[in-house]
Amino acid sequence: MVFTTYTPQSQRCVIRVRTLCSSSGGGPSLRRQRGVALRRSNHKNGNGSSSSFPPCGKSLGASHVTRVAGSHSSSWKNVHSATISSSQSSSQIQEEDSSKAQATEQTTTTHNNAIVDKAIEDIRAGKLVAILDAVDREGETDLVIAAEHLTPKALRLLRTSAGGELYMPVGHEVTSAFNLPRAGAALAASRTIPQAMAKSVGDMCQGSCSVGISLDHRSTKTGAPDDERSFTCRRLAALYEEVVDEGLSPAEAAERLSDEYHVPGHIFLCHEDPNGLNVRRGHSELGPYLVRAAGLTPVAVACVMLNNAPDSDDYGALRPELARRWCEDHGVVFLEGADLVQHHATNVELNKSR
Repeated sequence: MVFTTYTPQSQRCVIRVRTLCSSSGGGPSLRRQRGVALRRSNHKNGNGSSSSFPPCGKSLGASHVTRVAGSHSSSWKNVHSATISSSQSSSQIQEEDSSKAQATEQTTTTHNNAIVDKAIEDIRAGKLVAILDAVDREGETDLVIAAEHLTPKALRLLRTSAGGELYMPVGHEVTSAFNLPRAGAALAASRTIPQAMAKSVGDMCQGSCSVGISLDHRSTKTGAPDDERSFTCRRLAALYEEVVDEGLSPAEAAERLSDEYHVPGHIFLCHEDPNGLNVRRGHSELGPYLVRAAGLTPVAVACVMLNNAPDSDDYGALRPELARRWCEDHGVVFLEGADLVQHHATNVELNKSR
């Protein structure tokens, strides 16, 4: 015989199974089915009155069985309905949370794309853009401009606003076209002392050194003033385009480069990694990527932002929050490296080239 009882502690309907058996007295009795405990406590039926399960050895009438079974069928239905309702509510909450998360992610992506689009527009127009690589990397913000748009006035604004070292992040296609070496490789090939002084990967937070050779255009006097340095940078971008248009080999391009430039100079080159943002996410990759995305020659000019406050005892790089504030005050787009990495991941054409 099957009886159904409702156990409030577990909020579940428990089915207790008992079978009628013959006792020594000859009458029907209850004995416990294997592994199922007998509930001896009073149990309220559907009418609110109490009923007891008789101990084993006592007779159990058919009417009692019917009453007990009937009194708890409604309880089981109520619990079952409540369980389904609870399950549906939980499922609805999960769906709502998932929808909210997707909406938030989509909003963030749209916002980031809008920032990158504005940065691309400004770079194309010859304006400055600020790029923070990552707080947990160098944690430095560099002001960046396309080399082909670098006028003496723009260079003055760049160096006075930022205050750090001026350098040129150069796309891999450019360094390959001229067969340009990294600085360490160039020095190590000629001297034994530079070999011993070469940087190791462990020396740098960014994992690898991208610094190339330094150069000046041969037409400059010292190579230091803004008009001379700006021409050095601007001409390198133009020379690359000429080499590509003429279909020159790396050897021919290198000869053309040596005709116009000499080393060392006042402008250091920084090489983009051959695999770009897929493997390295420093300013050497972020700068060329942004300029390339603008449809310009992948040669940028950049300068790290330092703390220039005269009354400050902080002589390091400008903190990201202060760099962002400076950009807001001066109408300069502030990008994080992650913004460009995301843009890179969603733009197939740019992925093909890098």
